[in-house]
Amino acid sequence: NWVRALGKAIDMKPRTMVPGHGDLGGVPELQAQRAYLSDMIKQVRAGIAAGKSGDQLAESINLTSHKIGSDPDRNKNSIRAMHKRLSAR
Repeated sequence: NWVRALGKAIDMKPRTMVPGHGDLGGVPELQAQRAYLSDMIKQVRAGIAAGKSGDQLAESINLTSHKIGSDPDRNKNSIRAMHKRLSAR
């Protein structure tokens, strides 16, 4: 689970984190990523429970309040992917 992995990384209190893409960061960036993913998962699960499709959720969920979620088009793709992953369970 990526959210738990981020929590473990935060607990290690790294001064510098080198992501696979994006800028160098540290604990604040890890916390931002975890908050973004947690928010997305929560909203997608609620949407699945309400019978909504990935496309419907991509249009209705707004994650732009998260610094990491400032690109609405990227968010839509991520929401659709998360819907597919969580629906498969």
